[in-house]
Amino acid sequence: MICPRRLAHRYLLHLLTLGFLAALLGGCGPRPADDDDSADADDDDAADDDDAADDDDAADDDDSGGTPEGLVTGVVVDPESEDPVPGVLVTEHDTDPANTATSDSDGEFELVIGDLADVDLLFEKSGYVPALYLGNFESLNDFEFEVGESGKELELYEEHFGMDFDASRAFLVVELLGPADEIFVGVSVDLAGIYGGAWVPGDGHDYESGNTVPEGSKEATVLFTDVEVGSVGLTVEVPDGVVCAPRPLLTVLAGHFVRVIVLCEESGN
Repeated sequence: MICPRRLAHRYLLHLLTLGFLAALLGGCGPRPADDDDSADADDDDAADDDDAADDDDAADDDDSGGTPEGLVTGVVVDPESEDPVPGVLVTEHDTDPANTATSDSDGEFELVIGDLADVDLLFEKSGYVPALYLGNFESLNDFEFEVGESGKELELYEEHFGMDFDASRAFLVVELLGPADEIFVGVSVDLAGIYGGAWVPGDGHDYESGNTVPEGSKEATVLFTDVEVGSVGLTVEVPDGVVCAPRPLLTVLAGHFVRVIVLCEESGN
């Protein structure tokens, strides 16, 4: 009869012998479980590399084909008093869903839009003539947007142009803006559409017939009265030494004062 303690010793001796033989036969290399762990780690590294590559590709795609987003900042003012106008609804025109902001007590607003180089901003407030600004705002910050009271604006329109404002048409002002508020004399603006007349600033606060910014002008603007609504073409002819970047096609809304922003600069800048 074998006692339990001696049986236990024999069992342990048997296990040790088997373990020794296994070590001799299998060597001292890494265990299969360690191989699995190493493979898992390699897989994780490969996955991380793939993720990083995907992120880089996505970033490259965004840089190459994405639409740049930007922030338009500005202040809405009354063109006569130059006071800020609060409570004006500012809308990126023709977007779904609507992208809007409202001017605060100081007339200031901020609006994130899709592409600063091609902006249609609509300004509306009860008692004011709605204003539609079309243009390139890439280099404009804290720009002053003019929205005038209906009674005053329509009275001035009649005074300057000798006619009533036709609410079934539009009044269009092309503003030629430079980085240092330059006056670009000799720049001509033409519309490929139906309109009543073209005007440029004259002496004092008067306007005279024409579509070319004259010598001595205090404003680089060309104005068009009774513009037929819809899509109209815009062309800008410049003298030597001046470069402008107009939008070739404009959307004109009935009953609106439409202001078109055209960025210009001296060539070589």
